[in-house]
Amino acid sequence: MPVREFVWDGISWGGPDSSFILGTTEPTRDNTGAGTDGFTYPTTVVNGNVTVNAGQVYENQIINGYVNLNVGGTLRNCVVRGAATPTDRPIVNVVIPGGWNVTDQAVIDHCTIQPTPASRSLGYSSGVGIKGFRCTRTTILDCIDSFTVSGGSTAPNVTIEGCYASDLVAISPDPWVARPGTHNDVLQHHGSTASYPASSVSVVGNSFDAYPSAGSNVTTPNIVNGSSGVTFTSVMYSRPTGAYSAMVLDRNWMRGGIQTLQCVDTSIVGTLVATGNRWERGTANGGSPPEGLPFVAVYISNTAMPAGQRTWTDNVWLTGGDAAIVTTT
Repeated sequence: MPVREFVWDGISWGGPDSSFILGTTEPTRDNTGAGTDGFTYPTTVVNGNVTVNAGQVYENQIINGYVNLNVGGTLRNCVVRGAATPTDRPIVNVVIPGGWNVTDQAVIDHCTIQPTPASRSLGYSSGVGIKGFRCTRTTILDCIDSFTVSGGSTAPNVTIEGCYASDLVAISPDPWVARPGTHNDVLQHHGSTASYPASSVSVVGNSFDAYPSAGSNVTTPNIVNGSSGVTFTSVMYSRPTGAYSAMVLDRNWMRGGIQTLQCVDTSIVGTLVATGNRWERGTANGGSPPEGLPFVAVYISNTAMPAGQRTWTDNVWLTGGDAAIVTTT
């Protein structure tokens, strides 16, 4: 039976809207973020960075700065813009204490994370990261990556539920890495040096749209033909931190990207449990998506993720509703 609202340790972090059913109701800009689901849109403005400590609930603010959110703290019904000049760090940065109990999480609930129109083209590296967090009913727009996940030497312990993430800022050249253009992902999993169950990165009932923001300086045709050096995915397995990457994708809506899901780095040890997701049909899958993206919806290396390391159940195309397929190499 579908889960109604979001319950964490017996406490409801959601508002009174019982009509939103996780995995059944598609998240949009209208039913996620600050000021939705019974919350009042915040009007109090805080200029500068904010630190939220363990045990603290910080809510109902418009923050013109970054947030340092300690594990055990809660950020709720806030709009977070980032500083006027971006740095290479998540706008909402989860702070992991020494001696961290890997089961503990920070909470981001019903927030809107979006740079101002005047600053989004400067390149905010990611919206939320990097481990030890639960993010629910939150909107993330106008970042290079929406979510950055990295376990380091531990399991990541990340839960993303009922969120809407879209409008990735494509910039050429990349402002943070010496390369021709940004590598944009709604969710990039950087891996871990430790093995862990796929449930340690649980992505349930979200809408991920890997399409460029109006703040980009690169147009979609230049992304498609590769002339800008920019690449797009909705979900990316990579290994800057460690070779082991695993996650659960359950009843999400997945669109866009040159590949919507990509795991092609053969040095990765990847595990995927994908159940009941809805995928935009790529051009190579017989679809006609906007402006030619995605080419291939799900692109996986059999070396990085052999068939025995992936569970693929009840995944369908958004158009037609027939069974979505995995393209392997």
